[in-house]
Amino acid sequence: MYDYAYLLDEYEEAAIESLLMDVDNATGNEIVVVTLVNLDEFNGDIDMARYRYFNDIPLEGVTGIGKKELNNGVLIIVAWDESEWGLEVGYGLEGELTDSETGRIARKSIVPYFGEGDYYTGLFVCSALVAEEIGYDVERFDPGTGGDSGSSLIDVLLEEDPFYILYWLFSSGFDVAVVLIVILILLALFTGGGKFLRGVAGGGGRSGGGGASGRW
Repeated sequence: MYDYAYLLDEYEEAAIESLLMDVDNATGNEIVVVTLVNLDEFNGDIDMARYRYFNDIPLEGVTGIGKKELNNGVLIIVAWDESEWGLEVGYGLEGELTDSETGRIARKSIVPYFGEGDYYTGLFVCSALVAEEIGYDVERFDPGTGGDSGSSLIDVLLEEDPFYILYWLFSSGFDVAVVLIVILILLALFTGGGKFLRGVAGGGGRSGGGGASGRW
């Protein structure tokens, strides 16, 4: 999770990062989320930005999203000033995540929630829906609160009614956020998942030009 546009607070970023790391650990597939202030560096072209970030621009010292041998990465990128989004898919996942499917996912998540100013929910749900398409069982995701609270989040995702995710996540108060951050740190240290150890885990996947882009 690389929030260069500062759309999220630290707890929201930690929640998304926790999901992305669990996807990597469970499936070996890598999802990376990038938010940009603008597309000035790319002549206003979101397609250029998504292709460059997927293939050429280093993130945590690693160039290329996904495992080099498998090309199994997905990039979710948004540009704030231009109100544009893009999804880029590696060669190895193009059979599971088609161009039309990436467009459908973004239109169900990023477009409506960004339109309402709810950036966290849009990115979280987009990440979860992408993860499902590439082999991740969303029912396994547990932010670590225990009891029925984990099931409540999964129910929301499975019903594809993501509006209440943000409310659910923070309704238990500050303790939930603390747990998320602790889980994030432990996973990064001991599993090699997530952006913190991307250089150790390996990278270098290539994109076949698959994906989609649009506006919110």
